[in-house]
Amino acid sequence: MPADGASHCVEAPALVVVADGLGGHPSGDEASRIAVDTIVGARPTDAESLAKAVRQANEAIVRAITLDAGNVGMGTTVAAVLATDHALVVANVGDSSVWELVDDQLVQLSTDDSPAARTSLPGVPPYVVTQTLGGGRSLVDVEPHMLEDVLEGERTILVCSDGLTNFVDRRAIATSLAEAGPASAEALVRLALDAGAPDNVTVAVVRVTR
Repeated sequence: MPADGASHCVEAPALVVVADGLGGHPSGDEASRIAVDTIVGARPTDAESLAKAVRQANEAIVRAITLDAGNVGMGTTVAAVLATDHALVVANVGDSSVWELVDDQLVQLSTDDSPAARTSLPGVPPYVVTQTLGGGRSLVDVEPHMLEDVLEGERTILVCSDGLTNFVDRRAIATSLAEAGPASAEALVRLALDAGAPDNVTVAVVRVTR
């Protein structure tokens, strides 16, 4: 089970991207790599260019599908945070998510493409992801969810795959972010693994200052 966590204190401008390959589909690792490389390589500087980079990642994944029949259906979710000198920009497609610690409470900044669809699997919150990068045989346009906010003071931002949020209580996540300091990403990965998360667990914790 892939697991990864990183914590950084950065000054704007900065870009953080988490992509989580679709389970049950081929080449999820390749799809997520293409997404991250494309978005980072585009060097977005504002909300418009970040949204464009996400759409370019979708197109790049579909191109890779057309080049290799073994990749048919590969896809990924993605969540990205761009901190400029004056703004915090959030973009996401799918159910990888972005959160902020506000007064020791976890506040979601992204919007999940995943209305609940209950199954019989005990202990696993079941979701149908309604929008992804790739995931089929041909290009389907995506509309990334975007949020832009004024960047002031110091802000603690969590970017993660659903392997964390499906298995760790929001209060436990908030407590870890507040108390674990530079080790909070690693602590959150450990919480997810200890909870029995069967999914990828990718966590980035960024403290942005202006």
